[in-house]
Amino acid sequence: MSELALYRRSSLDRLATRVLKKQARDKDECALCGAKAAIGLTADHWIPLSKGGTNEPDNLCMVCAACNGFKGDLIPGVGFREVTCGKHGRSWARFKNGRWECVRCWRDAGCE
Repeated sequence: MSELALYRRSSLDRLATRVLKKQARDKDECALCGAKAAIGLTADHWIPLSKGGTNEPDNLCMVCAACNGFKGDLIPGVGFREVTCGKHGRSWARFKNGRWECVRCWRDAGCE
């Protein structure tokens, strides 16, 4: 293996270790909708790498696949924030089509 390949591999191993620690800290539930880990969680960046985010633990969260797609490359506070939904109480939402869309409503068939 080349030096570069070994470096990339060790970086991935360190990231995986951070993700597992973060998942344990998040109590095995989606950081956005609260779904339990049984549905399968993936690591996501609060601030996407494409927008200057890092792989540091404070920038990682565990989310379900639906929420990962919902959030996309939005940054919390810029098109993506916590709101109070009439149906779900405090929830994460994205601004789309001129209104805030709750992640839980979206996941369950569309925000009202």
